[in-house]
Amino acid sequence: MENVLVSICMPAYNSSTFIGETLDSIRRQTYQNWELIIADDASTDGTKEIVEEFGRQVTQKVSYVRNKKNLGVAATRNVAAGNSNGQWLALMDSDDLWHPDHLHTLVSTSIACPDCDLIHSAANVFDSQTGKIIFRQFLADETIKQFPVSLFDGSYNVQTCSAMISRKLYESTGGSDDNFKYSDDLELWFRCARIGFKFAFTGKETCYYRKHPGGLSSHPLQMILDTARVYDMNADWEMIPKKTRFKHASLAWLSVARMARRKNMALAKDSLSRSMKYDFTLKHLAYWIFFRVPVFNNLKRTNIL
Repeated sequence: MENVLVSICMPAYNSSTFIGETLDSIRRQTYQNWELIIADDASTDGTKEIVEEFGRQVTQKVSYVRNKKNLGVAATRNVAAGNSNGQWLALMDSDDLWHPDHLHTLVSTSIACPDCDLIHSAANVFDSQTGKIIFRQFLADETIKQFPVSLFDGSYNVQTCSAMISRKLYESTGGSDDNFKYSDDLELWFRCARIGFKFAFTGKETCYYRKHPGGLSSHPLQMILDTARVYDMNADWEMIPKKTRFKHASLAWLSVARMARRKNMALAKDSLSRSMKYDFTLKHLAYWIFFRVPVFNNLKRTNIL
């Protein structure tokens, strides 16, 4: 098993606060045949120095490449992948953590499932300040059986830092789509599943997703907008029941409308229209009235609709 080279592909941007801890979790991996490629998205802090020091402390190959200008996480992840050499590419963000057996279980699962091209573990989401687990993203057997419907309805969740993709998958898909800055992972999972690439779950909780104020999750409107775009783009996926496709596409756009209504009414109205293209409920009617009756827009509202 140790003859399989795993390329750890990590985008980084002003990551000096957390990247040291992330690198330590890589150093502690029981599976040792890895290389690390860090693509720095034009950081202005001490990220480079921390990476270089780590490279001096390990025997594995550590490559540092730097973007001339800031490209965003999806494009930068592709820069890291494009500089990799391994048969498998393990995806990692610069603020998340791995259990020491993470790579070992991924590689073991890839051997047990030779026709699979995306291997992933479960992820525990933890609060950066307290270290406490906020929630677990373990997959039930029924959720796995219902794939890819469960991927579409959101019950089959794959955190980026929990996934390992084959060289074949990366070269076939081109990796992340940088048009989806905040949901590039979801877009890639949908694209891979539609093409026919098989997913495999390790059954282990070996990945820890850090939730902190500076992370991508701190941009909720942008994230849900990108997510709605993913559902919109895949609303014609015939393998998924039409009712499921339309329901979740509608709900995604309705979430954008709700979140945008205080700061960007134009986006809110457009998102409501997109939502109603797929479904129309009493909640849609309530929003339609709310957005179009002037007196409602002049009221200070906190928990309405």
